[in-house]
Amino acid sequence: MQLGRVRLFLTVIVLLSCRITWADMPPISDEDKKLNAVPGQPGAPAAVLYREEVYDDLRHAARIMERIKVLTEEGRKYADVSLRYNQRNFDLTAVGGRTVQPDGKVIPFEGKPFEKTLLKGKEFRYKAKTFTLPDVQPGSIIEYHYTLIYPDGMLYPPHWIIQDSLWQKQVSFRFYMWQKDVEVSHGQVARGVAYTSRTPKNLAPKQVTLPNQEIYFELKGDNIPPFIEEPYMPDSDQFKYNVRFYYRGDSDEKKYWENVMKYWNKDVEKFMSKRDGVAETVAKITSPTDSPDQKARKIYAFVLTLDNENYLPDRTTQEIKTLNVKTVTGVADVLSQKRGDASDITATFVALARAAGLKASVMQVCSRENNFYDPSFLDERQLDDSIAVVEIDGKDVFLDPGAKFSPYGILDWRHTMSAGYKQNGDKPVFVETPMPSYKDATVRRVANLVMKPDFTVQGPMRVDYTGFFATMRRQEASKTDEQGRKKLLEEEVKTWLPADAEVKLVGSPNWNDVEAGLAAEFQISVALASNAGKRVLLPSHAFHFMQKPMFPHADRVNGVYLYYPSRETDEITLGIPPTLQVESLPKPETVQFQYAIYMSQFKGSGNTITIMRDVAINQFVFAKEEYPTIKGFYDKVKVADEQQIIFRSTVNASAVGN
Repeated sequence: MQLGRVRLFLTVIVLLSCRITWADMPPISDEDKKLNAVPGQPGAPAAVLYREEVYDDLRHAARIMERIKVLTEEGRKYADVSLRYNQRNFDLTAVGGRTVQPDGKVIPFEGKPFEKTLLKGKEFRYKAKTFTLPDVQPGSIIEYHYTLIYPDGMLYPPHWIIQDSLWQKQVSFRFYMWQKDVEVSHGQVARGVAYTSRTPKNLAPKQVTLPNQEIYFELKGDNIPPFIEEPYMPDSDQFKYNVRFYYRGDSDEKKYWENVMKYWNKDVEKFMSKRDGVAETVAKITSPTDSPDQKARKIYAFVLTLDNENYLPDRTTQEIKTLNVKTVTGVADVLSQKRGDASDITATFVALARAAGLKASVMQVCSRENNFYDPSFLDERQLDDSIAVVEIDGKDVFLDPGAKFSPYGILDWRHTMSAGYKQNGDKPVFVETPMPSYKDATVRRVANLVMKPDFTVQGPMRVDYTGFFATMRRQEASKTDEQGRKKLLEEEVKTWLPADAEVKLVGSPNWNDVEAGLAAEFQISVALASNAGKRVLLPSHAFHFMQKPMFPHADRVNGVYLYYPSRETDEITLGIPPTLQVESLPKPETVQFQYAIYMSQFKGSGNTITIMRDVAINQFVFAKEEYPTIKGFYDKVKVADEQQIIFRSTVNASAVGN
């Protein structure tokens, strides 16, 4: 009881020390009140007047506040505030907000933030508290603040993201470091703080020692340029001005990674050492006469049937209690409970493969969805996912049993062209994962359409997704019910067609046959042709002429990142009514570069037209200097996709359909 009172007392002290009032922000200056445009940025919707972030590992709290000037109608969107945090480690509290009108009237936010779950895993549950500041209009100044509290036993070296999508007049960052030895993991001790940074020289962090010997790092800056977000680029946080702190253990890069991965290897082996049920499972799903490849495939298919908690809805505390959900501590638990998270299932696959006589290893990798591995940043948390590697006929086969619905032999795209450490006895080795190919992500559309006398085009269409395309749609579909899955596919097809298109999914796709790809059949009806007097015009590529240009701007600030190579093919058979005759078909087109090719062909026979389209790209990362080339390719594709098939009416065109 006494201990509980002490903890409560300490929590109250932290909350009081981190309580934010509007007096903590600098006063709104006359210059701020008069600001109606951003220097050098005509038309900017808003500007950040002041932003402050204070991270305090001595008091286990972080304090964030921001002041924004709304300049245009578009800028009113900044009244919608979303505060993201990891609920497993943090309590987000002391939320406040207000609107200061141009006449000086202050309108406080008095509602309660709405909370929603964004993403979850074994060690994280990202949530967001959202709210809308009141009565925001051009000329308003909006302010908000909040505090993050984390447990006494936890330290939180921050990642300062200094740049924003808006110009910032003034920023202030501070980090109070823990000054005693820090036990990080497995008894290892870190002493002091280090950081990696991507900033101009005038924004370098400075270390400050106070009279009471508290040490903090500080960064202050004025006139921070906005970061230009562009389509088709990686997650931008690594490319903005940023500083990443970490508590420093071994300062030698090579020794650090050798050490932390040695302990990671011990943890994985400990998990796999709990082997109850392993031999029985292998005997049940494999045969002694199976080849190594057959064994690996059968074991892979089996672990994909386990409930992968990374793809299941959140369970409430009451549901966990009612269902008697127990903590998974080893492979035996995964097999008996038929569930686990992605890393649990990957380790279970490796344990089963080894029991079947295969040479198999777990590999810890960096997911490139939001990050790229940086060996100079000495923090093992950047290796945030795991895959499996099995040796078959002397060659390493990379597998992704923890990425639900990934076919055998194809990694989830996030784990391709990445890097990490693979088990190798008691000394894990650094390994790069394979490059993806355009064959790993294909979509094929086959349609047998008929144009009616009123120019409506209708008929059946089949779409086949393979590789990454199939995996992503299955993963998304697993989060919803049958009606939700139906809507998911129908809405995608509608994005390929004009707004008034009617699209209906016919039957139910085989969502669970991972190795077969994903096939969906539709019935579509859409008005595509246009009447031009005695002629009728029809877009030559029905599923693409509505798409916006991929790269509409002549210049670009950042490189291009397409995530993965891919290929799309269309085969359309179009029947035309007897009231029309083909006057002209577009000429065949071929656009070819070193890494990409586009082809389209048209054939007419009687009242039937066959349309073929094929585009494949086998490179997906391009430097800024290569932008003119990649833009040139897709510009030519867009021009080719917008060509028209011209028909001549055999009757008065204005009377057709009457």
